[in-house]
Order: sequence, then structure tokens, then C-alpha cells
Amino acid sequence: MTSMSVDEASATGRLHVLDAWVRSGQTLKYTERAILDAEDDYPVLDWWRRHPDLVLPQCTVRRRTVVCMNVDTVSLSCCDLTLRELTALRLPATVRKLVLDHHWLGEGDATELSFSPSLAELFMAAAHVGDGRVFRHFPSALSTLILTNTPLSLAASASLADALPGNLYQLDLSTTHLHGAPLAALLPHLPRDLATLTLASNGLDTADAALLALHLPLAIENLDVSHNPMLGDAGVCLLAAALPATLTDLRLGSVGMRSEGMLALAKHMPPELGVLDVSGACVSQAALEELARRVPRGLNKLDVSQCTREEDDEGARLQLMPLYALLSPRVKVRAGGLA
Repeated sequence: MTSMSVDEASATGRLHVLDAWVRSGQTLKYTERAILDAEDDYPVLDWWRRHPDLVLPQCTVRRRTVVCMNVDTVSLSCCDLTLRELTALRLPATVRKLVLDHHWLGEGDATELSFSPSLAELFMAAAHVGDGRVFRHFPSALSTLILTNTPLSLAASASLADALPGNLYQLDLSTTHLHGAPLAALLPHLPRDLATLTLASNGLDTADAALLALHLPLAIENLDVSHNPMLGDAGVCLLAAALPATLTDLRLGSVGMRSEGMLALAKHMPPELGVLDVSGACVSQAALEELARRVPRGLNKLDVSQCTREEDDEGARLQLMPLYALLSPRVKVRAGGLA
């Protein structure tokens, strides 16, 4: 058995080490003093825990360097990085997926910020982005952007709109308070070939539905506007009339849908739809059966869970058995709460 330093182990790929911290104005302690046995499955994290005097992996540092061999995914979660520290972070050119959770990225100079040109997937959650200056440096290769639980101001939405790459394939902006003016600033700039759009839990209303219907990408395949109860029937009707034929996955759970909206959806049912979620709707038995009658033959999943019966419709609960008679046997029905 041989021995080597942490840096040497990282460079040779023998140990699963992704970090080498350069603390403010100081040299690395553990690269000079710490010697690890070069085993394939050496418990590096456990060694760090038992040697806190040698290894101090703190995130309140001025400059950080990630040392690795052909790493394509880096996750920096719950570190509270500032924009300055993110700018100083150096990642390998091979990184294609970056996860940034719980970071303070709304203040500071971003002119020197640079993401890896090969970065294709970026996940940001519960971050403070301020005016959105961090968005201005998205690489052109970015195809997936997941930005959740991060409130977007009008300025941040405008910055994001200007930064969206033309080849973006998936965009998730759920729980970002994106409605009204911020939504209006973003929607006209959605890439034409965007395939997946998620706007769940954003407080969307009828006016927002009208904007979305006007700017919905023609090639959209997956649309999720669930948990926006202020959409109501009017909003559902507007969206239903604008749904493209390419749509395969539609999520309209808990959007305040009633019979009028469900009948409009049945009338404008996309022919290639494979997944449909209308959970939490308050409709008549007739509207629910008309929906089941109009779904395409290729439908695989239907979610009608927690649907309730309209007050003026006879009967205590919606009946599930008539749906099975109308649907193909291949359809998997989620129907919690129905009789």
C-alpha cells in the first residue's frame, strides 16, 4: 500500500475528492500535512470529520478551486455563496451540470463571472438573485434551466429574458412569484423550440393565462401550470384554445377549474397527449365524462384525484366507474377521492 497527498490522489482519480480550498491569503493546510492511504474506497469525508484541524471546508472563502478528473456534475448546496465567491469559483471545463442551492447571488460585480462553455444543465433553488445580473452570463450551450423557490423581480425577469439561450429545451420557473409584469417581461423571449415549461405555484391569474396563451411556444411538449388556483375557468379556457398539437404532457391540477373549463379542455384536446392532470377540479359528472370521452387514444395517465362535484350537480360524489367505461384499458387513472 502506498501513500499520497490529497492533491495527488485527486489528480490520479484514485480518491473521490472534488475539493481543494484556498482560504483567504493562506495556503492549503491538508495538502502539505495530510497523508491518505491510496485506496479506491477510502472514506474521505469521514477522514475530514476526524481531522478538523487539518481540513476546514468552509464556504466563506475568497477563492475556491475544484480539482478533479473529468467531472461532469458539481453540486454546491446550502453553502450561502455570494456572487463574488461564485465568480472566484473555478470549475473544470468538463462540467455539464451545476447545482446551486441556497446562495446569495443578488449583489456584487458579475462582470468577471464565467460559467463553463460546456454547461448544459443549471439547477438553482432558493437563491437570492436580486436584479438577475447572474443570469447575464449563461453559456449558449445551456439546454436545461431549473430555477425554483427563487422570487423574481421585474428587473430579474428582464435579465433572465435577455439571457435565455436560443436552444433552451427545459425551463422550470415554479414558485418564483412570476406573474403580472415580471411574467409579461419574460414570455415574449421564450425560445421557439422550448419543449418543457413549468410555471407551477406562481399565483397566475386570468390575465397571465391570456399572456401565456399568446406566447406559448409552438413546439411545446410539456406544460405545467398546476397549483395556480386563480386561473379559474376563464384562464383554463384561454389556455385550452391555445394548446399546440405537439403537447404530450399537461398539468392543470388545482387551478380552480370547474365544468366550463373542463368542457373547453375536452373540446381542444391535443391529439398527442399522453399525460393529463386535472386533479382538484370542481365539476359536474357530465363534464368529467365528456373529458374522458375526448381524451386521445394514446393517453397513458389521467389524474382526477381530489375532484369534487359542483354544488348544483346531483349526487354526493363524482362516480369513477363511468370513466372506466369510456377510457382505454391502458390508461392509468389516479382517482383518490372519487366514488
